[in-house]
Amino acid sequence: MSNSPSAETRNVHLLGARMGNVKNLLGFRKGFHKVPAVLPDANFERQFASICASDLETLARDLFEKLRAARGYKRKEINLNVGSPDATLTTTDFTLDLRYELDPADPGDYRLVHDLHTIRDITVFADGSLNEVFSGVFNRVSFSFGESIDMEDLIDELEDAPGGAASLRYPPDCSECTIQLTGFVGTVRVTPRELEVVSPMGASPAELVKTFVEASDVLASNPTLERLIPRRK
Repeated sequence: MSNSPSAETRNVHLLGARMGNVKNLLGFRKGFHKVPAVLPDANFERQFASICASDLETLARDLFEKLRAARGYKRKEINLNVGSPDATLTTTDFTLDLRYELDPADPGDYRLVHDLHTIRDITVFADGSLNEVFSGVFNRVSFSFGESIDMEDLIDELEDAPGGAASLRYPPDCSECTIQLTGFVGTVRVTPRELEVVSPMGASPAELVKTFVEASDVLASNPTLERLIPRRK
């Protein structure tokens, strides 16, 4: 599992999260566990790791078996490490992190995060073998820049392009901007350190990656972004 990611995938993450109620987790014991009104709550946060442990173990093992079947991995090509509230599945193609975390806005809810990264070759998504395994899981692809960009310069360049101003949304401080590209169902969000393509939940990994590649190719012609976004040859 030592293959290094290529330049075009090194900083790429497929991301997805779903919400749930803490009291519905298998490890929650009514009468023993008490959900706090607000966070931080050090005692409950410590307990949360054991509360979600059974659900995490079941989910991680299920994904382990599905990935083995879908990709035909041998023993040395896939590994699972579970340490609640986190788990990591490492394969010869990518790494998947699973994480349960409390919702800071409402401690009675949790967020289950899927983060697929360290992709060795983006063509792993081309044959559709991962689509059923990760059906409805991901809705975002992010690419981290190697350096911070000047958002005002980027916005000016995008607005100066034909029809550019109409496709942009950004706050007064220009801390980020959202771009609606012609022909794309999803949206593109850019911050000083990251480009993110957001698609409707339900897109397959193959569709999500395809949208990301196409959006990246369009934006790579921008003077500010061209040296930061690797293009596929």
